[in-house]
Amino acid sequence: MNQDFNNQNFNNQNNNMNYNQPQFGTPVNNFQQPVPNNMNNNLNQMPNPQPKKNTLPLIIGIAVAVVAVIVVCVLAFGGDSKSAKKKEEEKAKANLKEITYFNSSSKNETDKLILSLEQSSETGKGLLFAIDKKGIAKNLRGDSYSLENDELYISKYSKHDEFSIAFNEENFIFELESEYYVKDENGETLDSQPIVYKENNYIVTENNIDSYTLYYLYDESYYNSYSDDEKRGSWSVVHISFPDTLDEAKARIKEIENNMDICIYNKEDGYDNCLTADGKKINYKKYKHIEDVLVDTLIDYDLYVDSYENITQLKSGEIYVEKYIQLEGVDNDYNTEFEIEFGSYDVDESKVVATSKLNGKEVKFTKPYSLHYANIKTKNGNIEILVNLPYGAEESNENAIKVLEETFKKTK
Repeated sequence: MNQDFNNQNFNNQNNNMNYNQPQFGTPVNNFQQPVPNNMNNNLNQMPNPQPKKNTLPLIIGIAVAVVAVIVVCVLAFGGDSKSAKKKEEEKAKANLKEITYFNSSSKNETDKLILSLEQSSETGKGLLFAIDKKGIAKNLRGDSYSLENDELYISKYSKHDEFSIAFNEENFIFELESEYYVKDENGETLDSQPIVYKENNYIVTENNIDSYTLYYLYDESYYNSYSDDEKRGSWSVVHISFPDTLDEAKARIKEIENNMDICIYNKEDGYDNCLTADGKKINYKKYKHIEDVLVDTLIDYDLYVDSYENITQLKSGEIYVEKYIQLEGVDNDYNTEFEIEFGSYDVDESKVVATSKLNGKEVKFTKPYSLHYANIKTKNGNIEILVNLPYGAEESNENAIKVLEETFKKTK
């Protein structure tokens, strides 16, 4: 029995040892463990003091991270906004009408102005009138009589005919003419009037009514003469004025020479070799052409043409514009014509037959006769546009609105 008891005690101890073993890790050999001292055990069970952590770097790091996220978001959204805005601007710019200028290299010039006169068939030569004067090529303001700025007053311009211009409040008319020239034993005559004075290309004739005529000669051709002492021909001249005296004629020549250079070119060669009477070459590319000034004048009144060639003339303060627009019943040979009058009065609302929009401006159409009048109020004054529909087109409000928009809209 003692033996059984001893075996039982041994087994109990063995079980106790196994009970105290940890579930994971290396088994603990209880036989080799010293008996724990209660005081030391209590001390070991007390928590070890931890060093106090500095949280400032962590706070700074978090703040920097937050700021970085905000900056990235702002740049992302701001960049997207700017990109979208830029795309819209580029789209709007790409949709604007491309306007063809006579001389695009100098379309921003304000101090140099050039005008040209050129007969369509009678002569192979043309003329340029070059003016160098501060502010002369600035856009013109108009009324029913003329277009003008601080330096220029012009009431008429037609490339194949004439122009009227004022220097120092003195008006000059330059008009192309062809006159009969004779030289015989009696001297020289032009248009049957004796030539009494020559200076460079200027010619003065004496009239039968005790007055004079001032011309500028730019081309000459001759017929077979009847004898060796006789010369007959046709001279292409610019008629300038009727001075009362020869001294007045000379004074007008000096006034012109003080204000402009006149040069002559061959139409086949173009403007590049335009020479004055004394051999001076005029570089037209440095000058703004009057037709480009008229293009910009229309822009001042929110009217945009495709090309300077659409402008046919300026007369009595009205700009004339032509353009072919496809309309039902109209042959290709017929253009729509517009007469733009500046400084018009407000329209009588009771006479308005139709309204539309053009470049953000309200257009009011009246029809006092068989033609339409488009009335537009702009920042530079009221304008009235007479719409001449081409032969064969129906005189309808719809056609009038269509041709006005297609000719003068700002976009393509």
